[in-house]
Amino acid sequence: TRTQRPMVNGYSPVVAREYVERVFWPLFPLNQGELGPEQARVLAGLKVGLITFHDDPQVYTNKVSPFPPRLFLERLAASPSLRPLARAGDVQVYEPVGHGEAPQAASRVTSPVNALWYCFELHHDTGAWARDPAASGLDYLLQTGGAGRGNVVEALPGRDRPGFLSYGPYKALPAGSYLARFRLRAEPRGPDQELGRLEVTSQGGQRVLASRRLRGADFPTPGQWGDLALPVELEGTTDLEYRVFWAGNAPLASNLVLVGFTGRPQGPGEVQAEDLLRQTGSVVDDPAAGGGLAVLGRAGFHPPVYLCHGPYRTFEPGVYRARFHLRLPHPEQAREGLPAALLEVASDRGKAVLGSRLVRATELGPEYRALEVEFTVPFTRELEFRVRFASRVDLLVDRVEAAPAAPAPAR
Repeated sequence: TRTQRPMVNGYSPVVAREYVERVFWPLFPLNQGELGPEQARVLAGLKVGLITFHDDPQVYTNKVSPFPPRLFLERLAASPSLRPLARAGDVQVYEPVGHGEAPQAASRVTSPVNALWYCFELHHDTGAWARDPAASGLDYLLQTGGAGRGNVVEALPGRDRPGFLSYGPYKALPAGSYLARFRLRAEPRGPDQELGRLEVTSQGGQRVLASRRLRGADFPTPGQWGDLALPVELEGTTDLEYRVFWAGNAPLASNLVLVGFTGRPQGPGEVQAEDLLRQTGSVVDDPAAGGGLAVLGRAGFHPPVYLCHGPYRTFEPGVYRARFHLRLPHPEQAREGLPAALLEVASDRGKAVLGSRLVRATELGPEYRALEVEFTVPFTRELEFRVRFASRVDLLVDRVEAAPAAPAPAR
């Protein structure tokens, strides 16, 4: 507004419609790691010579994508249409070259993080709210107000009309192969009964990308929650809507939708800290880390929030043990009783803490040490591994491993 000049991804709160239509939307796929022919043409027309990408949660917020910015930084790095010039902290500078490449070339780079939406974050035009303690999201709902909502939407014959039990959220995902999983509960009268359908759509529901009929056979244990999957292929950045249509002839309830890249594992396993979401810290080179990278928290500079959290992996009921790999880059900072980090295994967007441990600097050293947290999963739910930085000593986070806890020896 001061200069009256167009600014690519600028910070003016008031922009002309022409800017939105000719600059913002055509270049939006760059935020998703895609530089195709259209983006190359617009950049050339605007005479853009340099592009910066910020691997920073204060700049790249979850309004842009449910996946961490690290995914898109790596996709841009894999693009033959960009030449990396320099990196300073969390900022990478690129020079556009060539005429753009197909988005599929970058889609081979994926993330371990799942995109998660509870039904109370979506819309519905039939059914009624209910609160089910054996379904995900209840702790998050109750601790954030709830406003009369429930963690599930359920529809009953004779009470509710046929319609959409849940739909939304119209959030953009980049090119790639995905698996959308819907958590549903039904009480069919038989295996052949038609209950409705699942859909993944774009363009406000006008374009159906994937669809699946719901039948009684999809619910082998009536009255119990289960996940039904729908594969989705995206050729480029697309706003998506996930819909559960209810036919009106048997009880049906919806809890959540979880979307992840095809081939990425669920449940126990290992995940690198730099690949997770984070609220603070920086990704740095660290030859001592498993993948050569780690997340660094600098005392007094990075605030006391999460150095990493995610990936919303689905865990079945059981007892598990998580091992967080941490070290002190400056062991001379260790002082008796000084906190380094709070380790948490949590669900419901961090509101349901299943296990935690306060780590003090005296427990750490210059080499990575594995700090264990045991936790119990009472029912199927999505988990996060969270490292809350104390901002009292510098800290490096390498990775987190989770595995079933060894059973107690028989007596």
